[in-house]
Order: sequence, then structure tokens, then C-alpha cells
Amino acid sequence: MARVAAAQATFDDGFEGRLTQFDTPAGVWDFIGLQFPNQSVTTSSSAAKRGLAGLRTVDNHRDAGADSQVVLGRNTTGSGTQYLRAWWRVTASNGVPANISFLMTQGNTSIGTLAETKWNPSTNEVLLVCFDRNGTFFNPSGRVRVPPDGGFHLVELAVQNLGSAGATCSSAFDGAERARQNIDHTGTMYRNVLVGPVYGETEWTGVMEYDDFAASPAPMASRLTLTPTAVTLGDCAPVTIQARSSFTTALAPVVTATAVTVRLDGGAVFLDAQCQQPLSTATTLAAGATTLQVAVRVVRPTGVSVFLDADDLVSSTQALVVMVRDGGVDAGSFDGGADGGNDVDAGADAGTVDGGGDGGVDDGGRAPADAGQGDGPDAGGAVTPPTADAGLGVDGPGAGEFVVGCGCVAPPNGLLLLAVGWWWKRRARRR
Repeated sequence: MARVAAAQATFDDGFEGRLTQFDTPAGVWDFIGLQFPNQSVTTSSSAAKRGLAGLRTVDNHRDAGADSQVVLGRNTTGSGTQYLRAWWRVTASNGVPANISFLMTQGNTSIGTLAETKWNPSTNEVLLVCFDRNGTFFNPSGRVRVPPDGGFHLVELAVQNLGSAGATCSSAFDGAERARQNIDHTGTMYRNVLVGPVYGETEWTGVMEYDDFAASPAPMASRLTLTPTAVTLGDCAPVTIQARSSFTTALAPVVTATAVTVRLDGGAVFLDAQCQQPLSTATTLAAGATTLQVAVRVVRPTGVSVFLDADDLVSSTQALVVMVRDGGVDAGSFDGGADGGNDVDAGADAGTVDGGGDGGVDDGGRAPADAGQGDGPDAGGAVTPPTADAGLGVDGPGAGEFVVGCGCVAPPNGLLLLAVGWWWKRRARRR
């Protein structure tokens, strides 16, 4: 596994080669601690989460009269902060109740241990245990039940502000911080880290496996998020995939080159900002990187999710809010659709108000042949030839129109036509 720059991690090991610094070629660990027969610490292909191999710790020794340890250790010295991470699983266990430490940070105090994650084989619970500079024991709330499914889980441990009275001890599980404890570590330094089961006088036997261990003075990535979380239907939308720590909301670098698979339920993912190159296989976050740029195009308006999967980070699902673009220019007072921001606009005024181009209110059409009752002032009455209004309402006279008295309008020569008709009828009677 490719090593990351020293500025980002003190050391890391994907367990692909030798273990200790005394091997040829040399590994990164300083010692293997075994106490009894039937105990071993080795690499194995069947213990790998990714790559070719992982670490296997085996304890088949049953002796309730003595403490036991099957560990791999690395000597580190410093103050300030120490973060640890590793993928961990239990592949064999006789289920005997015990509090087994499996990831530890030790210091220069008389008690030795600063922080450790423990596992109980009878309840399948993982918990955090911390010690202050005087050896006072703390067990903060935040137990996590780990189902015996044989899968790997990302376990992280952190001691912060060592050397001060305001130190903290915390743990995270599968990308989320689970427990934290404030402790006094005035004058304390970290000394070494241990991976593997360490426990008291019990009859437990079993197998623990690890992969992709890392230690760093700064937070390391454990999970992925995506931003923005709102896109427009049908648009090519650039988005940023972000690597983050379990212990902070800030961006955090990945330890090694990490394969990332992005899948969009309800659309497609692209490598370029123009949505021309489909992302059909995994892409890579380089060692030390914190972000990855892709683009998405959503093709349905609801129920859209992005699935983020990485071989050295916790998988996650991000729901997307889909906004629907307005369907047209509103030609009248009221829109045919609800148009609440996400609804499709019905287009050029499909509603009941303003049926046409006439400038009046509630107007059913354009004069001539004005079809509406209860019209406002007709804005287009000056028409040649003028035509009487067919409605009975409050239409005021337009230019070139006047009121006849029946609630309608007529041209100026309308009175002459009525007089001629009256005269013709009287002449006919005389005959």
C-alpha cells in the first residue's frame, strides 16, 4: 500500500509485507508481544479488507490464571495529539465474557495505558476506557453493539492535548464519534501503540483481524460527504466529494490512495463538469487528498440518492433535493401551476384569469367581439370597423364608442338607423 507523506501520518501499514523493523525487507512495527504457546501474529490473505493481506492475531491458549496478550506494537514518543485508526473484525470467539482491549495508546504514566477500545465477547459491545495521569479509570458512555456478521469495522482512538490538564480521550466507530472523556494529562506523553487482544485472567480464545492501520498527529479521513445537496432536474451539476474525520467536521486527508465508487440512483455521474465522460468505474482519491470533483445529472424529481463507497473509508448515502426548473413565461396575473418553488410551471398562463391579449382584467378576448361579462375598461376598443360589445357588464366606452342604454356600446350612426326603422314602419301602416 502506498505510504502517505510524513506530514500527514506518523506511519501506516496495510500489512502487505513484513511486520517488524527486524525483518527483511523491514516493516514498520517495533515488536510482537506473545506470552504463551498457541498464540501468533501473522499476515494472511484471508485477513485482508483490501489489497493482498491483512493482520491476523490468534490466541488459542486457555489459562485463566494469567493475563494474556497477542499484540503488534510501535514505539512512538510525543505530546499533543495522537490519532489511531484500523479496520477490525473478530472471526473466531468462544464467547467467554471478558473485557478485551484491541486498540491501545500507552504513555509514560505509571499506569501505562492512556486510552483503549475494549470488546466484550459475551455481549458483542465495544466501549472506550481512559486513564488520567494518576491512573484514575474512566468509562464514558457510548457503547456500540457489533453484530457478529464477520464484517470489518473502522475503529478509531484519539488522545488530544496530552501534556495539559485539558486533555481528552475519545473513540469512534464506523465513521462517527461514540464516546469522549475530559481527563487531566499534565506532564503526560504518548509512548507506544498496540494492536491485538490484551486481556485479564479469562478463558477466552479467538481470532482478531486488522487491515490498514495508521497513526497521525492530525485527524485522518474516515467517511465521505457530498456538496451541494440540491441540484436542478436535468442540469449538469458539478459536485464535490469530501473526505472527513470522525472527530471533527473539517476536511481530513485520506491515509493512502483510496478507490471511490459513486453511484446515483435517479441519474448518472460524470468525471467532467460538462457531463461528457460517464464515471462507470471507481475513481481514486490520492494519498493526502481531501476532495474529489465529479458532476451529476438527475433525471427524476424525487427519491434521488448518491451512494459513496470507498475501500478505506466508511460507505455512506446522501439524499439529494431536486429542484424543477420553471416551465415558461407567465403571461397573466395567475400561474396555472402552484409554482411553490419546486413545482413545474404550466407555461403561458393555463389558468382561468386573462384568457387572451386584451389589456382588461378578467377579459375573455380581444375587441372586436369582446366575449367577457364583467370586463374592466376595454383597452382595445378603437377598432375598425367598430363592433358592439356582446357582454352585459361594466365595460366602459372605448375610443369611438358610446353607451346605447342596454348595457352595451354602439357606433355614432346607430341612432340614425333606429329612426329610419321607425319611419318605415309608420309609412307601411298608412298604406
